[in-house]
Amino acid sequence: MSSLIVTLLVALAGMAGTLASALLTQRGANRLKQRELEHADRQRADERNHAHQLRRHQQRCDAYAEFITLAGTLQSVIYELSIASQSEESYEGRFQQARSDRAALLRQTHRVLLEGPEEVSDAAHDLYTAMDQWISVAHRLHKAHAEGFADEIESKRRNFTEGLNRYRNQRSAFVCAARNVIDLG
Repeated sequence: MSSLIVTLLVALAGMAGTLASALLTQRGANRLKQRELEHADRQRADERNHAHQLRRHQQRCDAYAEFITLAGTLQSVIYELSIASQSEESYEGRFQQARSDRAALLRQTHRVLLEGPEEVSDAAHDLYTAMDQWISVAHRLHKAHAEGFADEIESKRRNFTEGLNRYRNQRSAFVCAARNVIDLG
């Protein structure tokens, strides 16, 4: 009987060892599979984050490009406005165009303010403000022409040139700020 018990005990120990080995192997495989799944999840999250960052960068680039394009369009209209300031007929149409273009620029300014960052938003706001003031100067130049005051006309022309210089300075500041952000993208 003693040999039978020993045989049974050895068989039981062998089965327990086999079961323990199978359980440990399965547990190791489960851990490895879990790590692989976690790694794949992190990789997918990184890919989604990268794709999101690319979309955001493109949105910013588009907003900045549209803003500077609208500013350039308005600059041309303001310049034409100053040329037309001597004629009531051609002035009124150009003034309405300037108001319409200014409204479009304001809408785009708000988009740039949302896109940020702060240095680009500030530069966009400053450029819009310079252009808004420049339109006012062009309008005052027209009024001086309409009233026929030569001294006033000359003063308003100087103011118009100063407005042009402010526009150019603010445009350069915006472009520089936007390029810095785009280059970091």
